[in-house]
Amino acid sequence: MSNKGTKFASDDHADEDDLPQGRSHFLKVRMTADEWAELKHYARSVNRSMSEVARRRIGRLKAPPPPVPAINLAAKAELGRQGVNIDQIAAHLNRTGGQLTPLACEQLGGYLKAIVKLMRDVQRQLIGLPQDA
Repeated sequence: MSNKGTKFASDDHADEDDLPQGRSHFLKVRMTADEWAELKHYARSVNRSMSEVARRRIGRLKAPPPPVPAINLAAKAELGRQGVNIDQIAAHLNRTGGQLTPLACEQLGGYLKAIVKLMRDVQRQLIGLPQDA
């Protein structure tokens, strides 16, 4: 398909009267000669102006996800460690039929206290308060 006779806004500077309604803002972008040639070639191959190609590409852009807060990374790691502890407790209870020795009861109490403290610390940090001592 030939582009002869097709007017491209990038080839000639269009008068302001030729601008579509609502498109009054301009974006100037510096490009290398190769980038310019590639964009121009692509625009012609799809029978679009370079501006139209750029608008369509920009319209498909998505904002990158925000960075993960440090508290979330730390909480994820600590929750993983506590999850291992809980799995060990469950495995022990399954092996013993739910019976706990006094030592196992003491250890279970320690694990549960650590989990409760972790949860409180995460809650406090999420609202900007320091961890409990």
